[in-house]
Amino acid sequence: NNSDFCLIIMDIDHFKTINDQYGHLVGDRVLKQLAGQVRSGVRQWDIAARYGGEEFAILLPNTYLDQARQAAENIRLSIGRLNMRRTDTGEVIGKISASFGVAQYHASESDLDLIGRADKAMYEAKNRGRNRTVTSTPQLKDLQLAK
Repeated sequence: NNSDFCLIIMDIDHFKTINDQYGHLVGDRVLKQLAGQVRSGVRQWDIAARYGGEEFAILLPNTYLDQARQAAENIRLSIGRLNMRRTDTGEVIGKISASFGVAQYHASESDLDLIGRADKAMYEAKNRGRNRTVTSTPQLKDLQLAK
């Protein structure tokens, strides 16, 4: 509808380690807990969904890049405040973190271009040390780091 919107791609840092150390049932509970954090960190008209194994995509209609970056940061910080424990044994799993890539849609690009830019920004967040948010513009050279 010609409105501005943004896409956030979020990937849980070192999720394979959680599955390997605690098992897939605990990994599933971690995913559900983080999905709740994502859901509570977005507006009622935003769309958040599991995008892959441990990835989430968040579509933010009527949103500019700086607003989407702030939303990603708020979610990242809320995840960082969690101190996960196994419910069956009480064993501490510890802190969980996630890396975020944020991109604003531009009329000159396809939906796949937008997804690619957000995904590339998320991988850049991982390359820069994880547990951070990176924003992207159509010219990928313009990545910005937040932490």
